[in-house]
Amino acid sequence: VGPGTVFFCVGVGWTAVSAFLAIYAREIGLAGSQGLFLVLSAAVLATRAVAGNLADRVGRIAVALPGSVAVALGLATLAAFQQPVAACLGLIAFGAGFSGLFPALLALVVDRAPPRERGTAMSSFNVFFDVGAPIGGYGMGQLVDWGGFGLGFGVMAGLAATGGLLLLRLARREGGQRVTVVRVGDPA
Repeated sequence: VGPGTVFFCVGVGWTAVSAFLAIYAREIGLAGSQGLFLVLSAAVLATRAVAGNLADRVGRIAVALPGSVAVALGLATLAAFQQPVAACLGLIAFGAGFSGLFPALLALVVDRAPPRERGTAMSSFNVFFDVGAPIGGYGMGQLVDWGGFGLGFGVMAGLAATGGLLLLRLARREGGQRVTVVRVGDPA
């Protein structure tokens, strides 16, 4: 539930970005959104290539926490500085943060689940995103109608920051200790 709640808090932001980036691009003066989607995709792919291994080496929380901060900062940048260069920087932070956060949280779920319940635990974890996705899309649309992209992405940044605070609480509850992974075949 803990990692899933964090995933919900940042997942609504993922949906908000993916659903509204094309409209946002026009709002900030771009003719199209393809450049912004390219920046986001490059950030995700570059981070994903190293994030899983990093979570194994330095710990789940040690990777997830900066990821949640990067997501919140990226969304806050989209909210506060509505212009093309800032949008690219915000999307790099957002994409890198989300891309590093997801495998670290999923690994934390697997670490905490008994071996016979890992499939159920991973499925339950992903349900938090599945619930957050429509809320993020609908909520972002409503917020943009009420107050523009500054309000919409600002609220999404606040939710992502809340996820980071929940992650800090989870880390304290875990005793601040690094989660150690024992691979099959490794001597225990």
